[in-house]
Amino acid sequence: MIQVAGSRIRVIEEGSGDPAVLFVHGVGGWAENWTETMERVAPTGRRAIAFDLPGFGESTRVRGARYFDARAPFYPAVVDGVRAALGLDRPHLVGHSLGGGIVAVTVVTHPSTWRSMTLVAPGGFGPDIALFLRLFSLPFLGLTTWLPRPRSAARAVLRSCFSDPSRIPAHLYAEGERFDRSYAETLRVMRSVATLRGLRPSLRDAWLRRAGEYTGPALVVWGREDGIVPAAHLQALRQSYPDAELRTIGSAGHLVMPEQPDAFAAALISFLDRAERRDAASGGVPASSIAAGVAHQER
Repeated sequence: MIQVAGSRIRVIEEGSGDPAVLFVHGVGGWAENWTETMERVAPTGRRAIAFDLPGFGESTRVRGARYFDARAPFYPAVVDGVRAALGLDRPHLVGHSLGGGIVAVTVVTHPSTWRSMTLVAPGGFGPDIALFLRLFSLPFLGLTTWLPRPRSAARAVLRSCFSDPSRIPAHLYAEGERFDRSYAETLRVMRSVATLRGLRPSLRDAWLRRAGEYTGPALVVWGREDGIVPAAHLQALRQSYPDAELRTIGSAGHLVMPEQPDAFAAALISFLDRAERRDAASGGVPASSIAAGVAHQER
């Protein structure tokens, strides 16, 4: 546990070495969403680290957090605070769903701090999101946090994140029940970023205008059967990061990392290798995006 940005934050890690890879989970998620990826990254000689965002998992809530405020956004302060508290020197930064949006905002809010950026089915680049997430933005749902939630609710949300629910690792079911109290924070976050119609246009447009400020190595990965944040949002990613590597992975839904762990890890690790070679060639000076010769590769 570490103290960052007014929250007591739980951190898990595996492996050792430099550079580190820092993983950011999505809304309603927790650090172990990255378990399968961390198990594959650590043997490559890298330190794999994930943490619970404030209000999720076992991390404490911060009242009045202005999650994506244009002037002083809360989430980038959390991510960079975790990096500083752990003494990480220019780690790779990886984010999924809401965590992808957090990562995209963090790399322009705290430039020259990150060795590379990986966005996994990131939120914020397209207006449309799953209906149940839009419903979570309704104010009156806050009253339901005082009511007991059936075990089936968390399981249903988890199943919606997989193209084939039979591939859900058992630990995610157990953790989903353990961390179901994060439901209240999920509602708070969704009220701040979305309406019943979708993502708030003013919020999305404000940060999209700044996305191009990031010019370092970038990878975007999507599960082809994602029903939560559509893979069609890749078009907006192409406009924001024209030199990014793009990967789509078949037979995978929103939680592509545990559903297709080998394919996802292979895409990520090969990208990290290239980013580190690029970084070494530049003498450790933050470089522009990976060359066009490896950009726009899809499968």
